[in-house]
Amino acid sequence: MPKLILGRKQFLSGLSSGAFDDNGLFRQTYTKGIDLFYSKSYYGMLKQGYGKTDKTSTVVIDAIKWFVQKTNDYYGYGASGHLYKFTSASTFNASELDSANYAGRSGGRGLIIYHDGTSDKLHYFSDTQIGIHDFSTTYTNNYKTGLENAPHPVKEFDGKLFFGNGRYVGKLDGTTLTLQALTLPIGYEVQDIEIYNNYIAILAYKSTGALNTECKLFLWDTYTSSTKWNYEYVVPEKATALEKYKNDLVIFGYNVRLFNFGSFDVIHEIETVTVTPGGTWYSNNTVYWQENDILMSYGSPSSRIKASLQCPLKDCGSGGAIINVYSEANQFLISNSTPKALMYDSGLSGGYARTINLELPEPSRISRITFVVEKLVTNDGMNFVLRDDAVILIDTTTVGSIEALSYANFGAITQKSYDITSEISNFFYLTLDWDQSRYPSGDLIIKKIIIEYEPTRLTN
Repeated sequence: MPKLILGRKQFLSGLSSGAFDDNGLFRQTYTKGIDLFYSKSYYGMLKQGYGKTDKTSTVVIDAIKWFVQKTNDYYGYGASGHLYKFTSASTFNASELDSANYAGRSGGRGLIIYHDGTSDKLHYFSDTQIGIHDFSTTYTNNYKTGLENAPHPVKEFDGKLFFGNGRYVGKLDGTTLTLQALTLPIGYEVQDIEIYNNYIAILAYKSTGALNTECKLFLWDTYTSSTKWNYEYVVPEKATALEKYKNDLVIFGYNVRLFNFGSFDVIHEIETVTVTPGGTWYSNNTVYWQENDILMSYGSPSSRIKASLQCPLKDCGSGGAIINVYSEANQFLISNSTPKALMYDSGLSGGYARTINLELPEPSRISRITFVVEKLVTNDGMNFVLRDDAVILIDTTTVGSIEALSYANFGAITQKSYDITSEISNFFYLTLDWDQSRYPSGDLIIKKIIIEYEPTRLTN
């Protein structure tokens, strides 16, 4: 009897751009909190992503827009000027820094750690000034002043800080400030800055009336004159953030686009949310971004696995910042506009997935579905629904119906088959749900799914 096998290759293809498009196995809207790259030992297996713990307490009182790391500690900077520290030596619990003077840091416009020629200092950018903290007891909110009231995304390049400053790119060389190191065309405002090969990549746009926006990417080697950049490219849409990806750039607008000296290839359509600087991250050959209550990713930590679109974390909100806390796993500290600070480094997400509509080679009757899994242990379980183009064939979501795939029902198994009697079908799809309400702390891991079918030329 013919078989259709869904295994590592199919799982690793990730999210698809459409219900019938075979550029990925899973439908985007219905697949969240599934981590195909949870750890090296589980690469390519269907597994829940990390669960979250709330680190907000009563400490986090504004939306954290930026995170930076110093050794084992993480620093956050909020939209209203509050500074925070998360100490991993304990359990990443938050403390607020210099709370009495937060009003002098309004804006939360940029954050970076920079060696000013004397020592590493936390440089925090407010609306019109730069403040510094020496990681001890000293805070100087008005360390540098005179900045434009605009976004101040900042990156270090060649030992200097380059930051957005309205129409200009500013520079801090040690302790020497230049407010207009590069001047962009009239009307443009810098949105984000990134390092691209041996250039500073500057994303900027200007409004041209109503909903129209001109958006450009400027590349500057920082040595050309202050009124001339090296290259410029017209971005096909209004974009708000940049992130590096291998030797390329990722540009976030209405779409997520991959840029490489002229091309703007779409890899994902954004779901009604603006991705902001601070809400993106790059590590382990993978770019991550916060989008509409989920953490999306594109890439692959292994050179032997093709890059794909994934959604490893869910229920994280939007409008905040993200930072990876363990480079070999998708463990993140994530903030949002609620405001909350959420740690994803333990537990399970209760993820769910739905495949695209998988076409059968010809009209057929589906006769069996088999799951090959890691040996089940106590609490492991999963609900699933198998549906063809006409009716639901199996639905385990209702207690008392067909037995769900779980340790409670079948014990320590590594494989389970369900026989089916179906009408003639042209395609099918499968919905999987690691339901934490029914299987708290359960960690069922799928290695392979086998669909057996019987071809027929008959009609119903």
